[in-house]
Amino acid sequence: MRIGILLFGILVTLTLHAQSVTDSLMRELARTEKRRPIFVRDSTRFRLLVGLGEQVENWEQARNYWQMAINLAEKYNWIAGRLEAYQGMGMHYRRKGSFLEAVYYFQRGLHLAEQFNDQRYQVKCYQTLGVAYSDAGDVAQSLKAHLTAAKLARTLDRHLYLSALNDIGNLYFHDKKYAKALRYYQQCIWQNQPVDSIQQVWFLVNKATTLQELNQPDSSIATFLHLFRFSRYFTREDSVEAYARLGLLYVKIGKTEQGLKYGLKAESLALKVHNYYPRSLASQALVEAYAAKKQWESAFFYGRQVHIYRDSILSQEQRQRLEAAKEGYKSEKRRTENEYLNAKMRIQQRVNKLLWTGLGLISVLGGSLIYVNILLRKRGKEIENQKNEISRMNSSLERRVEVRTAELLLANKELKRKNKEIEEALLKGQTLERKRVASELHDNLGGTLAAIQWYINSLLITEGANSQNNFNDLYHMVARAYGEVRLLAHHMMPEVLEKEGLENALHELAIPINKSKRLQLTVETEPVSAHLTTRQKFELYSIALELCTNILKHARATEAYLRLNRNADEVIMEVNDNGIGIDEDIIKQGMGLKNIQNRLDAVGGRYSLRSLMGEGTMVLISIPYLNSQSGPVEVVDHEPEES
Repeated sequence: MRIGILLFGILVTLTLHAQSVTDSLMRELARTEKRRPIFVRDSTRFRLLVGLGEQVENWEQARNYWQMAINLAEKYNWIAGRLEAYQGMGMHYRRKGSFLEAVYYFQRGLHLAEQFNDQRYQVKCYQTLGVAYSDAGDVAQSLKAHLTAAKLARTLDRHLYLSALNDIGNLYFHDKKYAKALRYYQQCIWQNQPVDSIQQVWFLVNKATTLQELNQPDSSIATFLHLFRFSRYFTREDSVEAYARLGLLYVKIGKTEQGLKYGLKAESLALKVHNYYPRSLASQALVEAYAAKKQWESAFFYGRQVHIYRDSILSQEQRQRLEAAKEGYKSEKRRTENEYLNAKMRIQQRVNKLLWTGLGLISVLGGSLIYVNILLRKRGKEIENQKNEISRMNSSLERRVEVRTAELLLANKELKRKNKEIEEALLKGQTLERKRVASELHDNLGGTLAAIQWYINSLLITEGANSQNNFNDLYHMVARAYGEVRLLAHHMMPEVLEKEGLENALHELAIPINKSKRLQLTVETEPVSAHLTTRQKFELYSIALELCTNILKHARATEAYLRLNRNADEVIMEVNDNGIGIDEDIIKQGMGLKNIQNRLDAVGGRYSLRSLMGEGTMVLISIPYLNSQSGPVEVVDHEPEES
């Protein structure tokens, strides 16, 4: 009883507070209307009207406040105010279910944003337009709007871009095209780096639900369980839906007890949720679980709950459609009446104007006709002369433009040829210099070290046992230095890379590493050398060498894998290990990763790195084919390609 009284008191307090806010805004608006209208005061009045449009519960009153805000912003041609008022009025009609009216105001805001190049507002307009078209059942227009929003947002704001991709996935999901929807949700998850946890919840929920619709229960369960890592960002409705769907999935794969457990969790949370859809899901999970356990009485009870909730959802939708139809009729009627009154007023004004001006025109018509005829003939001659002069100037300008265009094309072609020659000469010079340095290291320094080694060996034979240990240590140090010089010379320009291709060079790279017994490196390759330039092959080999060196020095790994393959547009090299991972500070500041990025920039490639402390590191290198135009994934007016 006391709890009920307390809740009633809280409800009354909140209601009075909301009413007091509305009353305060209306009093302030009344005060501003008594003052002389200037822009500063009218901007304050605009803010009050917007606040009242958002606060007032009566739909007609709120619509009037939004219309007054629009009129005030248009009076001063205040761009920011007009955009805000159009958006507010569109959202107001959408909440009422009047989708056509909502689209009208969103379109007005979009045209204004395009006129003044406000790209952020354009993205929001296209997103709201897409949702409004979807609510109205126009899937084609909705998809077009969402794709345009994604194209604009891609270089503007990552969060807006991912939200637009998610909206496209939702559109395909509601159209029951689950495979296409899944591809967009996966793209959202992949590109949400660094992870925005709230957006990640949306993407994972959508992915798990789509996998459930595609009849992939195991994958859907795994995604739901991964989703609970972000449970602190859930709403109560999110929790109910996640538990209910997990319950249904566990029952489907035969784990009835697990399904019942999650169904009961969903049911306990659903009692505090006002949305009928998650409550119906929770009851459906319990129906399936109790039916599997052959507890028919409980299954029947929750089955009745499901029907009650679904009837409530259907009633809500029917009421919304009826309200939308009524509002659409009222809006059309108001518009027709306004157009009729405006047309009648314009006709009356025109008739009055004609009546008053007709008498004066008749009195001067005779003389005016003669004077106007003389002026027209004179003006006609001037216009004809101007036309001839403009035609002559255009002809001369076109010829000059053609000549200049031809010269620029020729100069551009020559510049490209010279750049190509310079690049080829530079690469050839670098290759020759690497060979020369490798030869010098091997022939000069390597020969000197070998001679020292032979000399020490002869001393080991002739000298006494007292200095034997010192000579042994010196001998092995020189032998190790000689081996490192040979290895360095080989790696600077390995002969196998030039003669047998990148694939065999990578396999040769693994041999000394595996012989060291410190790391087991497994290399798997597909034929890709035919698709790469000499520069690209050398840079790929150098990156592989640097990554393997880093694994040996820092990763404390026992196993590593190097895979080289290709897809339709790119050559892909993957290097991963089972070591201790890389600290985030090292990723940001490490010189090795900057060297890799510089090498990839030179050949048009890119890389991605994924590392968790204690769970190893994976580096993915992608380089486009020779003359390929492939780049990052971009959604403009097409779907993402299958990987």
